[in-house]
Amino acid sequence: MKKLLLLLVFLIGFTSIYAQTNVSGGIFSNTTWTKANSPYIMTGPVVVFPNVTLTIEPGVVVKIKELSSNLSLQVYLELRGKLSAKGTSANPISFIPDSTTTTGLEYMWQGILVKTVHGGKIDLDHIIFNNSYYGISYDDVLYDTLRFNECKFNHNQYALAINTNLILNNCEFANNGVAHSLMYVYGSVTAKNCIYKNNSACMAFVSNPVYVENSTYENNTSCFLQISGKFKNCDFKNNGKVFQENGTLEIDSSYFFKNSVGIDAFGVGSIKNSSFIENGLGLSVGASSVIENNIITKNDVGLGLAGTFSPGMVLPFIKDNKICDNILYNLENKSDFNLGLENNCFCLTDSVAIDAKIYDGYDDFTRGLINFAAYDSTCTTITQKFIKIKLNTGIASIKKELAVFPNPLQDKLYINGLSENENTWSVYDTLGKKALEANTDENNVVLDLSDLTNGVYFLRSANYLPVKIIKY
Repeated sequence: MKKLLLLLVFLIGFTSIYAQTNVSGGIFSNTTWTKANSPYIMTGPVVVFPNVTLTIEPGVVVKIKELSSNLSLQVYLELRGKLSAKGTSANPISFIPDSTTTTGLEYMWQGILVKTVHGGKIDLDHIIFNNSYYGISYDDVLYDTLRFNECKFNHNQYALAINTNLILNNCEFANNGVAHSLMYVYGSVTAKNCIYKNNSACMAFVSNPVYVENSTYENNTSCFLQISGKFKNCDFKNNGKVFQENGTLEIDSSYFFKNSVGIDAFGVGSIKNSSFIENGLGLSVGASSVIENNIITKNDVGLGLAGTFSPGMVLPFIKDNKICDNILYNLENKSDFNLGLENNCFCLTDSVAIDAKIYDGYDDFTRGLINFAAYDSTCTTITQKFIKIKLNTGIASIKKELAVFPNPLQDKLYINGLSENENTWSVYDTLGKKALEANTDENNVVLDLSDLTNGVYFLRSANYLPVKIIKY
């Protein structure tokens, strides 16, 4: 009798360990996939019909059967109704292959296809999502917001290619083709505390500005292509090109290390308080950019300048950077900009040594000239300035108009391309009352207007026309 009881216990345990539920076909009424009946093996496509909800409990494992290397014949989960799959940190919900693929293809199922025309919806959290081609995709623009917490997407061709606003917290994207892309019509990405590694691309063709904070990008072929947005406290390590062909960028307190290219084709926006170390190219910037208080060192080329000067252009504002010990050039001027960079330290006390690491019009007459200064060993005190060209032929001398950036502004106003004798600046409100006065002997000027209340003001100086500025 005792042996029989032991055998029954063993058989019950054996059955529970190897329990599984095969699923395919249509779901026509509200259905729950339970942890007790997990794993669920999708042996064919599953379609959730309109006004029906498929609920998946925390801890459930959904395994996908490999049917064919032909994408059109592969398994998919189609939602004409709603999918509610909300896992937890301790019990995520998994969508993974049933076994190692035999075709040699990483993408062995189509993914989750949401048919909004039929009322399809998703509510997902704490999921693991692997080896699909389309990832999670919608058939139309979703003018809404999707949130994902502690989700992992691995070995998908596209992870999230949805025209919508994505909010991602503590998510991981690894070994995918593209993490977020093809948001041509509508959509943005807010990512905090996320990890992107070994992807072909992280974000590409996102129509609205993105916001990324405290996130890591490592070993990706390309990180960002044709996007705009703000990045703060991010790490970019061992990637190919991090930023390329992008719009307006604001990058603050970030770290670029051993990338092929840190920032390329960068124009409007700002890069502040960041480090560029041991990259092929640290960063390349154009007009209307602010490059301030960065460390640019031990790259092949530290800082590049790109573009052609034209009337009405706001030249790059480059100040308080340490541009030191780069292998080929500390600065390579591929533009015809003439700039004064005396307020940047090149970590050398000898002018000949500094100039040898600056590639400009002295090396190629089609390029512009760069003025610079030698500092003491602490990079705090200028010991001598080296002026190659008098900067009195900029925008201001052509039109007698000030070139300022940004406008409207929040706190700081940047002015550049000035004649050397301009040193007094006054800001007046609309009633003609002086709100601020500042003095400077620099060709590039930054005015701190953070103490002014929001509103309309006029910037005035002796040699230029007044400029209307807006603080918000």
